[in-house]
Amino acid sequence: MIKDFKKKAYKLFLQWEKTYRKEARECDYQALDWVYCDEVMRDDEEQYQKDISAALQGQIDFIKYHVALMTFPGPTKENLNCIERFLSMQHLIDEYFPDGERPPVTITFWGGCPICARVYVEELSDIDFEDSYAYLYFSTISISDRTCKRWTLIRMEEVIQQIKEDMEYDGDEVELELELDWGVNEPGSHEISLCCSVKELGVDILE
Repeated sequence: MIKDFKKKAYKLFLQWEKTYRKEARECDYQALDWVYCDEVMRDDEEQYQKDISAALQGQIDFIKYHVALMTFPGPTKENLNCIERFLSMQHLIDEYFPDGERPPVTITFWGGCPICARVYVEELSDIDFEDSYAYLYFSTISISDRTCKRWTLIRMEEVIQQIKEDMEYDGDEVELELELDWGVNEPGSHEISLCCSVKELGVDILE
């Protein structure tokens, strides 16, 4: 058992947040452009800057939420190490990743509040999709996996089933459909996008 476990976990988060904000400043927030449009497509620069600031804060809050979830298993050294490892994988600039290389799996949630959030993990099972939905209420999941040389239909069905089982754990009904099929069986295509529809448990009873 680790004394003051949650305080130590929070300290790890604060150290990560400081570095993350530093990265954002270093790249002049350009690393957050994946959320919005390029400079040549902007109509309102002032609003764009507000959106970028909101995107940065939303991303930080999303990671903070997951760190809080990771404290639930208990105050052990192993758990603290897992939190530290998770935080070490969340960066905006490649040089800050361990060994200068991004983790193999990138998961981006779109259409929620904030509008999107991105997380890097080593395995798909490292992120809780049900808890992520409870926080973001996203409508689309994009998954990039560098270890997957090509997305076959079988592989996609396995991923969809894995996410569906995770999100339906507490009884919700979840529908996941492939948004784009251009990447199916194409070598070198490492990303798929899934439309997500959730019918939450008990909603019909309350209506």
